[in-house]
Order: sequence, then C-alpha cells, then structure tokens
Amino acid sequence: MRTTLDITAQAAATLLASGDAESMAEAIARASAEGDAPPARSLVRRHLESLRQASLGMTGWRRLRLARLEALLEFADTVAFVMPEATCVISGRAAEGHVDETSPARMRVIGVAAPPLFDALEVHDLFGDHIGTVTTALGSVAAARFSDADLLVEIMILPEAPEAYTPRNLIDGRPVATCTLDAFRTLVEGARRVVEGDD
Repeated sequence: MRTTLDITAQAAATLLASGDAESMAEAIARASAEGDAPPARSLVRRHLESLRQASLGMTGWRRLRLARLEALLEFADTVAFVMPEATCVISGRAAEGHVDETSPARMRVIGVAAPPLFDALEVHDLFGDHIGTVTTALGSVAAARFSDADLLVEIMILPEAPEAYTPRNLIDGRPVATCTLDAFRTLVEGARRVVEGDD
C-alpha cells in the first residue's frame, strides 16, 4: 500500500516533469498538504526518474543522462584546460552519475584563485549566472553557478588543503560522494558504452 509521502513525492515529480514547478522546493511545497511532512528529495527524484524513463523509454533516458554527464565533463575539462594547476573534484550526486534538473551538479576547483579562473572561463564563453561566496569548513570561499541547456553546475574555489578533498559536504559536514576528474571521465565512458550498446 502506498504511503502519503510516496503519493506526495509522485505528485511533486509530476510537477517537475511537466515544467509546472521550476524547482524541487516549489514542487514539494505545491504537492504537500498543509501540515503534512514533506517527502524526501531523494524520493521525489526516484519518481521523477521513473517518469522520465516511462516517457522517453530506457534508451532515451540513458541518452539524456549521458548528455548531461558529458556536459559536466566538458565543463570540468575546460576548467582543467584553462587552469592546469587546479585540481577538479566532482562532488555530491554527480560523483555517482546523477545529473538532472532537480539540483545543480557540484564541483570543487582546488588550488587556484577565483578572479583569474572566472576571467579564463569567460574567454571560453562560460559566464557565471551568479558569483558570490559561501562559508565552508575552509572559511569563506568564492562560488559560482553556470548553466546552459544541458547543465546546471555550481563550483566552489578552494585553497589547496586536505579538507578540500574530503568526502563531506564542506558547508554542513554531511558525507557526500566525491571523485577525481579522471574517475568521473571513466564513469562517463561507462555510461557512453551503455548507450552505444542500445544502438
């Protein structure tokens, strides 16, 4: 028997899939009855993934997933190209191969200063939608958001320090997945082989 949380999560996922909600927070708020506990974002994402698979078919869904993974890899490769002294670490859900419209992919750029990085990215037509600072375990650091048709990514520019590599959220301390750029490239290549096997 389906729970109220499951029904609410499916309703929120439907709002996201149809474009009737612009964010995960909005979808959950609109789907939730007043006074009810909201469903976990992970549950909404599972329903959204199922809806995408049903509407696109598994082959179409895998292609969409690959396009987003490749967009993130291309962005990370551009950062590595313009700042070869930097270390790029993919973190959060993206490090596990999940890149979708429910939240930005996250990347840490370690060992460089923010102004020259942003200037170099602008030369490659990558302009931050929002540039600011966030408070982390390493103090206040520069952060920026970039977006295009296939990608929404947030980066944090961190000093070279052991804490910058830790598999923990640097803002709230929760455990998160992390992977190096090489490991992420291997992940993308695996997703590409799956798609090629569908053809």
